[in-house]
Amino acid sequence: GINAEYGKAEMETPENMTATAVFYQSAKLFPSKTAADVQLTGSTEVEREEAYKDLAGVFVQEKEEKAKEVTVVASIISEINLVDKNTLEISNSKLDGDIELSFGVVNGAGKLHQYVGRKVAVHQKLVCKFYNTTGHDWSEEGCQTTSVFNPEKEMYDVTCRCSHLTSFAVLMSFTHESSVGEELASEILLGVSLVCLILTLIATLPVKHHIKNANVRINMMLVTALIFSIVCFFMMDLFVSSGVTATTPCTIVAFLLNYFWLSQLSWMIIEAFSMYWALVQVFGSENNHSLTKLCVVGWAAPILGPAVAIAWGQDDFADPKTCFVRAPYGLVSFYGPVVVGVVLIWALFFSVARVVLRATKIKCKAKHYSEAVRRRKQLQSALSVSTLLGLGWLVGFFLLMDNSNYSEINNILRWLFVLLNAPQGIFLFFFYVLLSRRLKAFWLYRLSCGKLGMSPTDIKRL
Repeated sequence: GINAEYGKAEMETPENMTATAVFYQSAKLFPSKTAADVQLTGSTEVEREEAYKDLAGVFVQEKEEKAKEVTVVASIISEINLVDKNTLEISNSKLDGDIELSFGVVNGAGKLHQYVGRKVAVHQKLVCKFYNTTGHDWSEEGCQTTSVFNPEKEMYDVTCRCSHLTSFAVLMSFTHESSVGEELASEILLGVSLVCLILTLIATLPVKHHIKNANVRINMMLVTALIFSIVCFFMMDLFVSSGVTATTPCTIVAFLLNYFWLSQLSWMIIEAFSMYWALVQVFGSENNHSLTKLCVVGWAAPILGPAVAIAWGQDDFADPKTCFVRAPYGLVSFYGPVVVGVVLIWALFFSVARVVLRATKIKCKAKHYSEAVRRRKQLQSALSVSTLLGLGWLVGFFLLMDNSNYSEINNILRWLFVLLNAPQGIFLFFFYVLLSRRLKAFWLYRLSCGKLGMSPTDIKRL
């Protein structure tokens, strides 16, 4: 066996033969018609980053929806030969069996995607090839490729099994396709959601007897948090699209987006706890918690995680290429709190559902149908909102865990993430306004100048 820093080779060696190996860091000595003159295995980190920038330039210049394939050498080049111990001549034809080579290859699509932008999906393919000295090009004839992604090293462990000896390497082929459709759908849905959220506030706040209800006030706080989240998202998208690389603006936007997303989650938890308190602890009572205390939990508590993370990371808190919190600090400021929050929300709602369903049966037997129907509808509305919002978070986690770099599964997850998260404002407008008999009756009476609908006294009784 032959071992090197970035690879190794295993093969059966005849008794009168010895194996020699030469490892090349650069592909300059291997001119090729099919492989681009970009070397991703530079000796320093700076050289490797510059190589990815050069490769990204090839994609950016392409105007087509789907660009042509670009192939580069993605590993060291291993030149393996059998040498006769007596004559010292190369005798590769005497190879007994296959040679197995192992390479460590960086996740090129993930690195390249950082430079080509969020609106471009990068696909990659890893293939073991040997250098054909006759045709002066790379060929995969006689070689088989097996690759497994190693999440701990963030690299691919590639195994090449070939039936001959020569110079070997792993070549990475890139293609890209524009994800403009996904971005456009996201921006349109978010824009419509923003309008719906503002309309929700406009439709609710003037109805004083309606806004006095604690649950309605909590709902409006959730709507407000969503409005700020969407505005911050559009700011982040503007910075990324315009190529702003300044650290301070991206850090501010990343901090605010992180904070308002957690505020949104915090108000969902408050809503879940409010229903739990009203229906489980004191069934039939209304929640009269002070709005000031709720605001401390809903608006002040979510700032703790981002504040600790930004104090820890400082200028390194946000990635200037994405204007979003970097992974190490995100565990403290975002991902950890979200996991705890989503689990808590669903645990509370499952408890509420169990008690309400049991109480509904009792009230139905006692002929209290109106109370049973009211509680059931209240539960259905709250569960629908929490499920729609919670599913978006769940898909986001699967998306973060998926390292397939724009595979078919990844594409499905990204579209699900867009379709569940971007229309949240539309969902809330539907549940909080269109399904509210009180709000519909109030505005029908107002817009018709009192000619249609119920009287103000009857509206208050709804």
